[in-house]
Amino acid sequence: MVAEAFRRVIDRDDDFTVVGVVGSVHDAIQSARALHPRVVIMDYGLPDGTGAEATKQIKAEQPDIEVVMLTGLSSGAVLAEALEAGSSGFVPKEAHFGELIATIRTVIAGQVQVPQDLMTALVAHLRPHPSVLGSDLTPREAEVLHCLATGQSTTEIATQLFVSINTVRNHIANILGKLQANSRLEAVAVAVQHGLVEMHADLGSLGMTRLADSTLLDLLDAVPDAMLAVNEAGLIVLVNAQAERLFGYRREDLIGRPVELLVPIADPNVPPYATGLQMAGRRKDGSEFPASVSVSTMAADTGLLISATIRDATEVSEVEAERVRVKTEAERVRLEAEADRVKAEGEKTEAERVRLEAEADRVKAEGEKTEAERVRLEAEADRVKAVGEKTEAERARLEAEADRARLEIVVALERLEALGDC
Repeated sequence: MVAEAFRRVIDRDDDFTVVGVVGSVHDAIQSARALHPRVVIMDYGLPDGTGAEATKQIKAEQPDIEVVMLTGLSSGAVLAEALEAGSSGFVPKEAHFGELIATIRTVIAGQVQVPQDLMTALVAHLRPHPSVLGSDLTPREAEVLHCLATGQSTTEIATQLFVSINTVRNHIANILGKLQANSRLEAVAVAVQHGLVEMHADLGSLGMTRLADSTLLDLLDAVPDAMLAVNEAGLIVLVNAQAERLFGYRREDLIGRPVELLVPIADPNVPPYATGLQMAGRRKDGSEFPASVSVSTMAADTGLLISATIRDATEVSEVEAERVRVKTEAERVRLEAEADRVKAEGEKTEAERVRLEAEADRVKAEGEKTEAERVRLEAEADRVKAVGEKTEAERARLEAEADRARLEIVVALERLEALGDC
């Protein structure tokens, strides 16, 4: 049911076409070999294994395929397994259809997608530990890795570093091999774990270690939404690249400043965990915009951090309006089909009514004909009866006439006998 719903949504987008829907690890691997899709939407829970197992095999055979993991689980271990297998992003099963389309566009552009509600689980699972992994990265590869951590696409990296797209792809392939990663997202996660990607701002005065800051920052930069991290004093301690673009500030200009400068999430009345809070966001130029804010609390080295995802509610409203429009259109089509069915039933019923009326008229005509025949036969019977009665009278008359004739004969004979005697 979920797969068919996603199929219909994706097929409605002019940029994408669904080339196949399967329901097992085996079929997913076989279909990827046969169809060579650009993106695979993979369910983690499959009858014959996990989506991570299928992803690992598909990425091993066709590294250019991007895999988006569809999951209803928020386990850090599960997410890490999918990450290590080569997933390019995650979409919760309960997400709006618009989020799925946005994620597909994100991974095709060479970026990664990690929703905020999965961020805490990933942060908790990706514990930093000392290692020399990645020490053989060249300076250029390190630059490319840092660009990947800020969510830049292949084209954006090539533009920034003044190299060709193929050169960037070669650097990324080398990075994946040296970090033993199967995807860009996994490479960023490994780099974060091993301290290969650092935040350049000095956060020591805010009471956080460099490695923990780096871990949170790079995970935040992997998210396509604007995100902030605020300490218990209400001061901004982490800002991702998308927040820079949304609010118009440079990252270093926001570190250590009150979050009320942007959104009032440090208000005591704001709950520690909430989604879809409607607030007024304020940009650097002083303009305000309707913001949809989701907040959660994460543990850092020195206490709790408020993590906030901020979206321009105008864009969210457009996605929601599109969802409502699609739902309304589907309902309209359903009602029109129902109306056509009822109309057809009505026409069928009307035809049946006309047939029955014609049958009734025929029976009535037959009845009237039968009644006329009955009257005719009764008249004939009366005529025959009258004729019979007339015949009976004539018979009686003739019998009487015969009796009278016989009597006359007897009288005549008796007279003759009397004359003879004389």
